[in-house]
Amino acid sequence: IALQDVTMDMGPTTWFPRTHTKEAHVAFQDVYDKDTLIQSQPAVLGLLPKGSCGIFDSRLLHCGTANRSNEDKSRALFYFSFKNPEVGYTGNPASIRLELGKENVALGELMSDLESFEKGKGSPLIDELGRKMR
Repeated sequence: IALQDVTMDMGPTTWFPRTHTKEAHVAFQDVYDKDTLIQSQPAVLGLLPKGSCGIFDSRLLHCGTANRSNEDKSRALFYFSFKNPEVGYTGNPASIRLELGKENVALGELMSDLESFEKGKGSPLIDELGRKMR
């Protein structure tokens, strides 16, 4: 869910349609020059107005694009995923980065931080999490 307008200069997510298959993943892993493969595939950009959401199969090949904003704006997104517990390994790795998963951020903490951001007072929690990912 986009918590702000996601514009081209912010480095939106790019999704590659019909790449959720085992064959597409094998082809991607076998290619030495992944940039060339990515540039040759049809793609959908995640240019989302605030409040919109992108729903996709997490096995779909996807990536972020370069943040080219003058202000080095970050994309504020609320991301979550679901998986049927009766389904085994789906062929894609876990979607939460280990360093973030260990933080055990509660929804209330995140909401408070986003309210602070909306009021122009910054977002200390998100900023701290971002520093841990560098």
